[in-house]
Formats: sequence, structure tokens, C-alpha cells
Amino acid sequence: MRARFDDNPSFDALLRRTRDASLRAYEHQEMPYEQLLLDRIADRHTSDAALFSVLFVQQDDSAGERPLGDAPATPVSVALDSAKFDLALSVRDDGDMLHASLHYRADLMADATAASLLVRFGALLDVISADPLSPVRDLGKDGGVGVAPSAAREQAGPAGGG
Repeated sequence: MRARFDDNPSFDALLRRTRDASLRAYEHQEMPYEQLLLDRIADRHTSDAALFSVLFVQQDDSAGERPLGDAPATPVSVALDSAKFDLALSVRDDGDMLHASLHYRADLMADATAASLLVRFGALLDVISADPLSPVRDLGKDGGVGVAPSAAREQAGPAGGG
């Protein structure tokens, strides 16, 4: 999914644009991604990755147990043995707090880099929640949302491999 930044939108406006683009994409979800790429890029080989594979998952667990018809369903954590994507960020909202987990291909990213990414993501969320109408270009000021990469690694502590 692409986003336009040429008009320096606020984060709130960018979020609305992304929501609208997602809803438009859902209207065409019967079109396989691979077919879309083949139609757009004539010289692309199907064995090649597009660029890299990234997954973002946001879950709202604040409701706790959810019924599926007559059967109750309770969220269960599942340990992943390997990264299914180059980078996968999962964010879970339990009603009181956001919990983030990052899975990544260890051959593409060092543990310290992944830990730094999570700390900087948390700092970015803090900045956005303080002022969602702030222009997106202003969110990265002060060394990237106020946390220098070396400081982010120190705050994160040890990280688990992909």
C-alpha cells in the first residue's frame, strides 16, 4: 500500500487516508497479489520477492473471551519457530496497555536493531498520541521521535532472535 506525503499531512489525516485505501483494497480482495504484480510489472519473475515482505497485525483483546456461535473463544499466544515474513510487527491492545512483538528474519536484522526498532516504535506512538494533528514530517524530529538509535538499543535490552 502506498501513501502520499507531498502535502505533509497530519498523522490523523494519514491514518484516514490509509483506512480509506484499505477499504478500497478490500473491495478488490479477490484479485491475487501475485497477479496484480504480474499485470503491473511485465519483467518480474514469480520466484522473486516483490521487495520484502512485511506484516503488521493489530488485535484488540480488551473484550477477552469472544463467542463463536455457541462456542466460547479465548485468545491464545502461539510461539513462532521462524519468521514467516522478513518483518512482522504484532500489536495487541488488552484495554489497559499495548503489547508489541516483533518477528524478523535474523539474517536480515541484528537483535539490537530489532530491539531499537521496538523502542523507537513506542516513542513514536507516544509522540502521536500527544498530538495526532502534528504533521508527519515533524514526528521524526529530534533524532527520530526523540530517541537516538544508540539510546533505543540501551533502553530495549536483550532481544530474542527472529
